[in-house]
Amino acid sequence: MEAPCPNCGKDTEGYGPRNLCRDCFLQEEQLLEVPEEIEVERCQHCGRIRQGMDWVEVGGEARSSAGASESTNAERSVRGDREIISEVLEDEIDTDKISAVSFEEKSNGYSLRLMVEDEVEKEDLQQEVETFLEVEKVQCPTCARFEGGYYEYVIQLRGEQVDEALDRMMERAVEVTGDERENFVSDVERRDGGYDLYASNRETAEELLKVLREGYDMEEKRSKELVGREDGQEVYRSVVSARLV
Repeated sequence: MEAPCPNCGKDTEGYGPRNLCRDCFLQEEQLLEVPEEIEVERCQHCGRIRQGMDWVEVGGEARSSAGASESTNAERSVRGDREIISEVLEDEIDTDKISAVSFEEKSNGYSLRLMVEDEVEKEDLQQEVETFLEVEKVQCPTCARFEGGYYEYVIQLRGEQVDEALDRMMERAVEVTGDERENFVSDVERRDGGYDLYASNRETAEELLKVLREGYDMEEKRSKELVGREDGQEVYRSVVSARLV
């Protein structure tokens, strides 16, 4: 039975506990609770975003590639923006009610318009909701380690064919970094009779040593050096002497 809307007086079947008309209901009530502002941290080097304690890869196609046309790079950038927005929205709110998302990029993030759909009083209603996604540019721990020259293993490459071996090791380093950003070679230094390679962790070092074991005759020796203390515990760095014979 229709009754006057308590706000505007229009006869209506009534929506919500106050029996508002459709227009007044949509003006006063939100079909989906969305904060006025959503914040996310994004690494300015690798492009990953922070979710809790994890850094998540998004927008990989947004990076420009050499030789790509300006229009192609622009399309990739838009796809990358959408991936970031989608990832953050799914992490922050209930996206099941969102049917469409439009956005405008700003200097510090994205102005978002969300089309929300929900059933109220057995009728499907639509409502446009605005929010702002603020993107704070930071440096993730992995990139901070890389930029700071962090390493846990030193491979002392010496002996025969070291230049050829180094090239093959660096090819493998590119592959392992592509698989997992935490795996990287932070530096390579020329030494008398060979090179010193500084690997971020054991996994990276073992992959590089695998190249040597499979392709060369190698004499291998391992040692550890004390580099300090952390939380009351002694911290050691591993040194691998790899001599090609």
